[in-house]
Amino acid sequence: MSQIGETFAQEFTLSEADIADFARRCGDLNPLHHDRDYAARTRFTRILACGPHYTSLFMGMAATHFSGQGAMLGLEFNFQFLRPVLADDTIIMQREVSEVLNKDSFGAELLSLSGKITNQLDKLVLTATGKVLV
Repeated sequence: MSQIGETFAQEFTLSEADIADFARRCGDLNPLHHDRDYAARTRFTRILACGPHYTSLFMGMAATHFSGQGAMLGLEFNFQFLRPVLADDTIIMQREVSEVLNKDSFGAELLSLSGKITNQLDKLVLTATGKVLV
């Protein structure tokens, strides 16, 4: 059973190779994700991660956390991107349960989540909300 205020967190460092591999696998061929020379000529100056990369990690963190309590189903995730994640950045992902509703008809709890991702400089990268059924 989850409670309002329950928190969990995880850290990842995204290497240039990790970023390029994920972008290619998800079909994002934007050279900002895999061409070092191209990225160096942009305002970013180096490879940057595509949004689906770190949002997937963020959703996966929630799935892993709540699947320890039983069958978990993600219902809704919303993201606001505030700054890029660059190669070799360390991202700190944090989630909090903001609401718990008993759904007796499903034999489950509907959890509302809030969250954020910051980088190693404590700069806010992303804010998020979501709902999961556990």
